[in-house]
Amino acid sequence: MKKKSLFYWRIFVLAVMLLLFLMKVISLYTYLTMMGGILVFVVIPETIKAIKDKDRKENP
Repeated sequence: MKKKSLFYWRIFVLAVMLLLFLMKVISLYTYLTMMGGILVFVVIPETIKAIKDKDRKENP
């Protein structure tokens, strides 16, 4: 359940940031900086963790 709630939380944050960008409340630089931060601090570590977990299950 925890992973699912984190997934929905991320979608909500991304939707809000996109909405703020489209309504010209935040600049393109702010929007791209947030996307880059999500990529570096969330997506890449989770991908590495998933690969390691998969490798551990295949080779115990």
